[in-house]
Amino acid sequence: MSPKKTSERLLTTRAAAELLGLQPATLVAWRTRGTPGRPQPVRLGSRSVRYRETDLLAWRDRETAVRDYSDRKASRKKRGS
Repeated sequence: MSPKKTSERLLTTRAAAELLGLQPATLVAWRTRGTPGRPQPVRLGSRSVRYRETDLLAWRDRETAVRDYSDRKASRKKRGS
């Protein structure tokens, strides 16, 4: 049985930054510092850097998860009473 082929979009630094609403320099800084928890690039050859679209979207979804602030507000009210 042959492995399933997937067509995954690989984005340039500029396109990845645009997708995330960041400056390209931010992605470059993360990449050069090896910042943990950030989208990791893939190398094509010795000089081309790309980002997997699915990795970027997954990271964005984790970082922008909706938090329920009503629970926090209610607990503050109880402590203040």
